[in-house]
Amino acid sequence: MESNQEAISFDSYQKNTMKRWWPFLEKKLKKLRILKGSKILDVAAGPANFSIRLAKKYKTRVWATDLSNEMLKIARYNIKKSKINKYVSLLKDDAKKMRFRDNSFDFVFCRYTLHQIPHPEKVVNEILRVAKKGGKIFILDAVRPRSKKELEKRVKSSEKGYKKSKIKGWETLLKNSKESALSSLSKKEIENLFRASKIKKYKLKFQDFLNKKGRPRLFILIGEKT
Repeated sequence: MESNQEAISFDSYQKNTMKRWWPFLEKKLKKLRILKGSKILDVAAGPANFSIRLAKKYKTRVWATDLSNEMLKIARYNIKKSKINKYVSLLKDDAKKMRFRDNSFDFVFCRYTLHQIPHPEKVVNEILRVAKKGGKIFILDAVRPRSKKELEKRVKSSEKGYKKSKIKGWETLLKNSKESALSSLSKKEIENLFRASKIKKYKLKFQDFLNKKGRPRLFILIGEKT
């Protein structure tokens, strides 16, 4: 999202949906056992709303990265407004070739990014590279719809959410949602991706949105660098 309006709309929607997402994510975070003083990396953090939540909850340093200049502008504003500047560092960085040294972070997060990038295996292996030995990896992303009917159902669901949120420019976000759904990996492709990756210790779970029953719309991988 390189346009200013797209970035603003996405930030507004993310802030709105984070109210529902955060309790769901907190349950997953408990399994990671994040301690105060840990070094955390949030890859492709966008407007950094999740990074800010992590920093506030665990009172620990979070490095938030993104490649979009417009997203970085909004993230910079959000971090300043949150008044936790000392906990969150913002950097422009490429998820496929990160600037960080090997074994730098205790925890590495990557949410809704793999489907946007050609050759997602490069991102996965970079995430593992920058994690410390024994460090935890958390990857969350979408699963491609299995049929045109399922895609249309998702698009309608997204449209309903955007309208309910009353976000300016939601039409562009809806178009991006459809494109993201189509570019997402299938369940089989996701399994093969991690099986072929350098991550050897992990648990991969497929589920519907926020633990509801139904066909998998997202996956969560929790791994450890051995």
